[in-house]
Amino acid sequence: MNFGTLFGQGRQGLIEQASQFGLILSDEQAKEFLDRFAKAWPQLVDWRRRQMRSNKSEITTLSGRRRVMTRDDSGTKRANTSVQGLAADVFKRGMGILWEERRKFPSAVLVLAVHDELVVECDREDGPAVAAWISEVMRKGAEEYVRRVPVRVDAKAADTWAG
Repeated sequence: MNFGTLFGQGRQGLIEQASQFGLILSDEQAKEFLDRFAKAWPQLVDWRRRQMRSNKSEITTLSGRRRVMTRDDSGTKRANTSVQGLAADVFKRGMGILWEERRKFPSAVLVLAVHDELVVECDREDGPAVAAWISEVMRKGAEEYVRRVPVRVDAKAADTWAG
């Protein structure tokens, strides 16, 4: 619900999304959820409205990367570009720091990076320390761009990729 609402999902979209998870919402219940979101996160709602109404010819992420937009591009595409673009900037910077600091844990090898997750293989005895290091590195990458809110990174050591 949070992501859909942030990117412009209305009542009908929320009802349809909920039904995919076996939840049946009435129009009134969907309205109540959206109203509660707006009350809890008024700055996000204002930001979303600005994005949805924007007709800027480009979107710039906090790192300075640009995406050219057309007048026909949807508000949801504009909002999503800002959020996903920043997420990509943070992720790439974190991986860059990981590479710069790779000698801290010679047994640690990055084997997979998907969306917002990393899979790193290492010697079993290094697992907890590597998980803490990865968390610290990714937080450092985020804090280069995100300065006004706390950044939290979850990492864990496990015997398999499935956790």
